[in-house]
Amino acid sequence: MDSVFSKFSGLSDDDWVETLITSTRQPIIDGVEFPGFPSAELQATIVGSSNEQALKEAGVFYKHVKRLYRNLNRGDIADAAILDFGVGWGRYARMFARDVGFGQVYGVDVVPNMLDVCRQTRIPASLSLIAPSGQLPFRDEFVDIAYAYSVFTHLPERVAEHWINEIYRVTKPGGLLVMTVEPKRFITFCRGLTAENAASSPWYRGLRDVVARFPNAERDFDEGKFVYFPTGGGPQLPPDIYGDACISENYMRRAWADRFRIVDYVDDPNKFWQAAVALQRI
Repeated sequence: MDSVFSKFSGLSDDDWVETLITSTRQPIIDGVEFPGFPSAELQATIVGSSNEQALKEAGVFYKHVKRLYRNLNRGDIADAAILDFGVGWGRYARMFARDVGFGQVYGVDVVPNMLDVCRQTRIPASLSLIAPSGQLPFRDEFVDIAYAYSVFTHLPERVAEHWINEIYRVTKPGGLLVMTVEPKRFITFCRGLTAENAASSPWYRGLRDVVARFPNAERDFDEGKFVYFPTGGGPQLPPDIYGDACISENYMRRAWADRFRIVDYVDDPNKFWQAAVALQRI
């Protein structure tokens, strides 16, 4: 393994996550300089938490992905090419950088500023900017593992279908895609937002107002339809490409069955705020 973090290869995954948490306070550990962090405010804006809490939450998903890969008997993760689809400020890319050689984690994002942040904080990943409905800069059947944390939760059906096709194209047969999706309880959460919630947060206000315009969302979800709320994400992410989406297991089994099979579906708020879905490329 040709990685600057190879001296930590003997640590358990739990201890590795704790080491990364320590790096929020101590950037050099055992003579190794760890990636930096953007401001706590920027971290929280993107993922809802920052520093220690953000990495604790990320560690749960990181370990989940590794367990799934082992369960599929795909071989040594050290040999894997890993796609971080929606790299953000790099909270996951830094975790997998211990497991593979330098340059084997590939981070893509549609927001140029996120890639700038990753470069400024020295995230150990190969970084690429992609267009909202563009192509991934990889050859066919290149990736062993792809993960997308809180990405498909924001895509309308047309855009989600486009990226499912692209991830299918670049993933090896038998390869693993792990993503999070909003389950039905997200709709319940939005229905329960109060005027007080709306006054305290522009995001809550937008959710409350937009979801109210879709009285049949729960029924549509149960019927296996793609449920999308066009909330938008600012000037760079208009509502036609970015909002809040709920994707049911029934929808995935119907719409994606020709490309992926579901191997795991976890809808447990005690583990993940969103539902975590594992798909194996056919």
